[in-house]
Amino acid sequence: MAITTCGYDRVKMAEHFTIPQLEAMLHGLRDDPDNRATKPGIHLFNKKTYTRIDNITWAITYKMKTKGT
Repeated sequence: MAITTCGYDRVKMAEHFTIPQLEAMLHGLRDDPDNRATKPGIHLFNKKTYTRIDNITWAITYKMKTKGT
């Protein structure tokens, strides 16, 4: 079963997912070994994964600000 991610669009993710669902997506990205950087250096993840993590964390922050927490 495929997970709907709304194309990792920040606004759509903030509208369609709860904070626990967004956190689960975030942990899934971080735990997937395919998302690790292939070259040695200071980066933990590849560029695509960093962009996805940024979009998910933005959506979580947006939801928290609109909830007033």
